[in-house]
Amino acid sequence: MVNEQVNEHVIEWLPQNAWYVECKTKQDVDLVLHVCREAGISSVERENIIKILRCPIEIGFSSKCFKSIEYAYNKASEILGLKNISDWFFSAIKGKNNV
Repeated sequence: MVNEQVNEHVIEWLPQNAWYVECKTKQDVDLVLHVCREAGISSVERENIIKILRCPIEIGFSSKCFKSIEYAYNKASEILGLKNISDWFFSAIKGKNNV
């Protein structure tokens, strides 16, 4: 599922930056939460959060603002100054580009 070399780069990058990913499906949510857990970014238990979220949803993080993952709807993440990394994230995780 996840390219190991790319995954390592993403895992190192995520906790050091202010970002969000637009998740259109619960599978997207699961993938983002899985990678965040590998990166040491805390969140609510994946299985529990996936059951209650409605999609689309934004999942974001900033080491300067939050201690854990934040969830938002309706472009709220942009208001917080987070960068949309959706295309980069999914391409990188699926191994479709060089990072």
